Amino acid sequence: MRLLSVGNMTIDEIVSDSGPNRIVPGGSAFYASVTASIFGAEAGIVSSIGPDYPQDSLAWMAKKKVNLKGIQTGNSASTRFRLMYKQGNRKVRLLNRGPIISDEVQIGNQDIIHLGPVYHEIDLELAAMARRKCRFLSLDAQGLIRTAGRFGRIRLSNKNLDDYVGLCDAVKASREEAKVLTSTIDPIRMALGLLGKGPKFALVTLGSKGVVVGSKDGILKVPAYPETRQFDSTGAGDVMLAGWLVAFWRTQDIAWASAVGSAFASLIVRHSGRAKFRISRRELFRRASWIYPRVSVN
Repeated sequence: MRLLSVGNMTIDEIVSDSGPNRIVPGGSAFYASVTASIFGAEAGIVSSIGPDYPQDSLAWMAKKKVNLKGIQTGNSASTRFRLMYKQGNRKVRLLNRGPIISDEVQIGNQDIIHLGPVYHEIDLELAAMARRKCRFLSLDAQGLIRTAGRFGRIRLSNKNLDDYVGLCDAVKASREEAKVLTSTIDPIRMALGLLGKGPKFALVTLGSKGVVVGSKDGILKVPAYPETRQFDSTGAGDVMLAGWLVAFWRTQDIAWASAVGSAFASLIVRHSGRAKFRISRRELFRRASWIYPRVSVN
């Protein structure tokens, strides 16, 4: 299967009370493409970066067999964020917006295309082109509803995403993002609200409480694996969705795909940066097998 992730890779400055400050690669498309490759998919990425993007990260992705031909390198600096974690809470600051992704990018036919914008780099024309080039289109909503206030502090704004969401087969949002998009605080109602905008599947991530997955067949409540070595939760929702996409494509089993995605998310929180992907496939599927029978239908 072929899976292409579209969205800007980022340079993330992590400031945390759980360890030393560090600079790591990030972005939904980064996490999704590497995850898909680990699962054996033909993974590629479309992204716009600047000359400041670390070459060792690109070389590492190539070793992970991610196709980098869709990366556009311009003269302006890459997208850069500062992520500040304190006592389990996260604040995000935009340090540099980075370039948009050109609509002239060449995208070949894919099984799955994942749209993972981080800050308004994917316009509707590019999203529509992606729809035409794939059999299954997914969207992470975060980068379309972010606004940067004073000193670059990121806030979420209730924007009408119906034109984007209506193109998609699956939409994923965190609890905070889904709250803004659906004007409700109940995760089940959030999933139903997203489904009402047109996609076949809606995934609402709940951090340590797992994920809610909605479809025409109902609502699934998927627990998180009880990982005790939590160090850096950055990217957990992205790998959850990517794991779900690959597993669902192969099995058409929503519950199993959700268990696989949740299991992968539980593993990557133990490390930071590229080390997140030092995982055991045996442990991954052991955790998925633990989660699977605990998935409940609402």
